[in-house]
Amino acid sequence: MIIADMHTHSENSHDSRANILKNADFAYNNGIDVFAVTDHADIQFYNERNIYNAIKNSVKEAKEANEKYKGKVKVLHGVELGESIWSMHYACEILDSNEFDVVLLSVHDLRTKKILKPFSDFDFTALTRDELFDFINKYFEYLLLSLKSVKCDICAHLTLPFRYINNKCNLNLSTKLFEDKITEILKYLIENNIALEANVSKSNGGMIPEKWIFEKYKALDGCLITIGSDAHVTENLGCGILETAKLLKNMGFENYYYYEKRKPIAIKL
Repeated sequence: MIIADMHTHSENSHDSRANILKNADFAYNNGIDVFAVTDHADIQFYNERNIYNAIKNSVKEAKEANEKYKGKVKVLHGVELGESIWSMHYACEILDSNEFDVVLLSVHDLRTKKILKPFSDFDFTALTRDELFDFINKYFEYLLLSLKSVKCDICAHLTLPFRYINNKCNLNLSTKLFEDKITEILKYLIENNIALEANVSKSNGGMIPEKWIFEKYKALDGCLITIGSDAHVTENLGCGILETAKLLKNMGFENYYYYEKRKPIAIKL
């Protein structure tokens, strides 16, 4: 079976020091057939982090790696577009200035009166239960609005705040409590041919979204799934892909996908 990792980062992201050529070499030596370089284009930091040039460089380096490893590893060039609706002008500038293989859409940050930083940096134990529920509902609403704002291919790490609410802050909050909001998003993904990502980042403590959400997605006749390691270091590239593919097969899915030139390509499970 082809091993395809559709979510990886390089030194063109603020939180990674991985080199794309080294990633390609690692992929070749570890049986990874395809990986997409999807560096962060976090719109709220567009000027502060010179996102425009960072993504331009990411695309350039991914193309060079793809040429160097031609016939050995397919290195795709993509982007992880975050908080797109903070500035549609900047989001469109990124999308219009690059011919990506794949566009991931994500939400890492939701500014409220009490939360003025990305999820990864916030202490959710500081919120009351009502405030926490209000925040999560706003996250799902914001994600859906973001999905509607730009043309994307993959919804990245649905339920991301729970990575920090449960794994970091140990609040043991069930995603099931928000089933209606999640179902609304799944239906939108299916209706608009946007893939659902199985994110298997080592910082998750497991796959996100959870198994029950993929079961719900399948029950709604969803079939477009990608798998991403969300690797920020070279040695995490491809981690969890095979195991997740087997899990998806056991759940009744026939394929998972990778994207090239914004088109989904099926991989038989």
